[in-house]
Amino acid sequence: MLATVKRTGQSNVLKVFVYLTATLVLAALLAPLLFNFGKALALVAESGEAGRVVRWLGEGARTTDFAGFFDRALLLSGLLLVFPLIQWLRASQREDHPDEVQQRAPRASECAPRPRLADQALRRDPRGPLNLAAGFLLGASVLLLLGLMLTRSGGFTWRQEIAWSEVLRAVLPATFFFAVVGELLFRGLLLGMFLRALKPAVAVGLLSLLFAFVHFLQPQAGMVVPAADARWAGFVMLGRILGQLAGPELLLTKFATLVAVGVVLSYARIRSGALWLPIGLHAGWVFGILLFQRVAEPAAAETLWTGGSLREGLFPLLLILATALLVHLLTIDYSKPTTALDE
Repeated sequence: MLATVKRTGQSNVLKVFVYLTATLVLAALLAPLLFNFGKALALVAESGEAGRVVRWLGEGARTTDFAGFFDRALLLSGLLLVFPLIQWLRASQREDHPDEVQQRAPRASECAPRPRLADQALRRDPRGPLNLAAGFLLGASVLLLLGLMLTRSGGFTWRQEIAWSEVLRAVLPATFFFAVVGELLFRGLLLGMFLRALKPAVAVGLLSLLFAFVHFLQPQAGMVVPAADARWAGFVMLGRILGQLAGPELLLTKFATLVAVGVVLSYARIRSGALWLPIGLHAGWVFGILLFQRVAEPAAAETLWTGGSLREGLFPLLLILATALLVHLLTIDYSKPTTALDE
């Protein structure tokens, strides 16, 4: 029985990577179509005869370059293919257990205690809102403190006019949307799946690489392709994005930081047994990055230590790794009885 569960888990991990490949191909096919449709919509909006919604969409499409359309094509492709993925995963479970009625997973309180790193099931966290707030404050304060240090050292300068109310209205919704969706997918669904198929360290490492790769697929600012309306323009853009992986400096300053983020978030989920803490951390990091982008701008050339934002360079990488220690201290269960050695 255990071997069957292990085999099913490994098959499901492979299906996740098939889903990722299919998402990339579909996005490359959709991106030129979305680009052409968006630019046509912009022309309709400029005519002045369109409705309010069309004018709003057309204005957004007019100011969006091909990289932006490719980014939206990735999101749309992922959403379209996630439902077939879920059905595919369920089909493998029915094939391995054709005569068994699916029972709910036992609650943590109904199971014998297991090592923390092998804990797969999400548990009810009585300190959930507190862990959410603590994670948010920890993630945001670490990055914003780095931003303050970089502005004091001359690496960044404050923008001349800052409308704080507008900045917060733009940043806060995106902060919690990306944090909640990302953690439900990666630490909620995929981490449990990977832990059932692989050893804990391998599961966390592989999922963190997947997490970094997905975020690395976002086109860089200023990345363009010739003939953006051509049928194969999406594949040209995809090739340029993947070509970034060949650059050792970018791998060290950005990709490695994303991997470290994935490891710390997975560790927070495993240590706390719930998603409150990783959601808070993720939201804090996103908030710090987006807020700093809107109130400061680079004033010096990019180096190995600092890049064009708070998520690039060795300084953010070291701070993310240091956050792992703080997560460990934050999740220590002080209610456990002390042993003779502790006394």
